[in-house]
Amino acid sequence: MRVRVNKKRLITAALALILLAAAVYFVVRLVSGLFSAPPTATVTPKPTVSGYVIPDRTNSGGVVVTPIRTPETTPVSTPVFTPVRTPVPTPDSTPGQTPTGHPTPTPTATAKPGRLQLTAPVILQDPELPTGCEATSAAMLLQKYGFTATKKEIADRLPKKNMDQDGYGFDPDKYFIGNPYGSGRGCFADVLMRTINSYLTTQGSMILAYNATGVPFSYLDVLLEQGRPVVVWATMGMSNITETVSWIDQETGKEIEWKRPEHCLLLIGYDKAAGTYIFNDPQKGLTEYPAAQFKKIWEAMGSRALYLK
Repeated sequence: MRVRVNKKRLITAALALILLAAAVYFVVRLVSGLFSAPPTATVTPKPTVSGYVIPDRTNSGGVVVTPIRTPETTPVSTPVFTPVRTPVPTPDSTPGQTPTGHPTPTPTATAKPGRLQLTAPVILQDPELPTGCEATSAAMLLQKYGFTATKKEIADRLPKKNMDQDGYGFDPDKYFIGNPYGSGRGCFADVLMRTINSYLTTQGSMILAYNATGVPFSYLDVLLEQGRPVVVWATMGMSNITETVSWIDQETGKEIEWKRPEHCLLLIGYDKAAGTYIFNDPQKGLTEYPAAQFKKIWEAMGSRALYLK
């Protein structure tokens, strides 16, 4: 008996088997890819220099690698601050030593209650400077702070004008009137302040002279208690004013009054129990004058004062 074969059905069945086999193959590959471990990359350690990673020019992805600072652990210690005492310049300082900053002189300890006396060198104006009490007082003040300025050095720095003649002259708030080495009247606080500061500038010092003219009398005690001697304007021997002379300032036309016998001193302390103030007097040396008389004369002479800070 002859079997009859349908060729069309055979071809269709063969194609179906081929497609089924291909599908099975792809499914097997997919499943094996999902559940298999990824390949392990071999990493070569990079050499380091001073805490920095030295990179290759690029990584495997072609991106430029930026150097990275390797963190370093530094032990942190709590700083300990030790107070430092600033030395205070004194007249015994090494010659040529220049004080810097704003040193505050220390009041001299005294056993007597109510007495305060600062230490400062005593310099007499005579014989070199018969009318140079301002320059001499300035030299004592500067030497108190450790500077080596002499009375003649300050006198030479003073701006000077001739004494008044025929009713005309110059302003003692701007110039020293006359010659401190001979015949002269003197000058007031602003002139001495500028002269001292010109000297301090050459020393490279931060200390400056200040014109305290016009302060109340009680402020002199405040300065002394801060350890600051004060240059003050009064009269010779703290005597009463004997006369007032006047002239016209030929630069401004202003009338100038000069009270005699004008004198400049360095105030260094007080004694409340004795009722006196203590001075380095360029004419007499260390001396004391009654507080009431000093207050009267100082105010009559214009309440002029100068100190360093």
